[in-house]
Amino acid sequence: MRQGIVFYEKAVATDPNYALAYAEMADAYRRLASAGFAHPTDVCPKARQYATRALELDRSLAEAHTALAWVLFMYEWEWDAAEAELKQALGLSPKSFDVRFAYAHFLSDAGRHDEAVAQIRRAKELGPTILIISATESMILNAAGREDEAVLAAKQALDFDENFWPAHLQLGLAYYRQKRFADAVAHLQRAKDIAPTAYQARSSLGLVYAVMGNKRAAYEILNELEDPRKDTYVPFHKIAMIYNALGKKEKALDLFDRALAEREVHLMDIRTERSLDNLRSDPRFIRLLKAMRLIP
Repeated sequence: MRQGIVFYEKAVATDPNYALAYAEMADAYRRLASAGFAHPTDVCPKARQYATRALELDRSLAEAHTALAWVLFMYEWEWDAAEAELKQALGLSPKSFDVRFAYAHFLSDAGRHDEAVAQIRRAKELGPTILIISATESMILNAAGREDEAVLAAKQALDFDENFWPAHLQLGLAYYRQKRFADAVAHLQRAKDIAPTAYQARSSLGLVYAVMGNKRAAYEILNELEDPRKDTYVPFHKIAMIYNALGKKEKALDLFDRALAEREVHLMDIRTERSLDNLRSDPRFIRLLKAMRLIP
């Protein structure tokens, strides 16, 4: 992603009116935050800047509308504006799996699960060999409470590539939702082994250990995630979920407040995380959801 940005910068230096290069550069910056390679406040404003520049140059460019939409809903929590951009992108490029993929994410985060499943499956039809779509289908089905289907979607990705760690991650999370904890740990550990620096695998494994009651293993994961010597970004809300599952409610809420202040891009995942059900009536948690406009 970072090397891609270098080339996009060279492209716009050569041709300052190259709208597609600005749009793709915006998406690259956004992906750095989405994947956990950079702090969102460092890269999401740049993503917005370049997406806006692309639209100034060419409002008919679906990639630019999509890049802006990602920032609007993941970072700025401007749901109506994001959906307007996505609908424009769909109108401009109805056969783009990238647009459908983005819209599916938006709908899932907005709690419109049936629509989200329909969009991700349309994206899968348009890009059947793109493994991240199948892994994301599993994630969206998990959020919708359709764990059996989530298992199948993740396994489809692994049929193509047994070392595709996001599919192991989603399969592990589907098993976790089914309370098949041994299977969950096996696949989350597999994801961690394949991608040892990915916070998603480690934090999910820590959460499962905590829910299982294996406090020692959960705290070992927390020590890894909170190690001040680490050189990778770990979102506060992922650490908060582990603490909450360990019974450290106030510590978790403090971390959620920090996550909100830093506008973490996957913070809205807390809407469907069942291990947080004990917080649903807490005023601090309610304020958190309201701040992201997830509830009225």
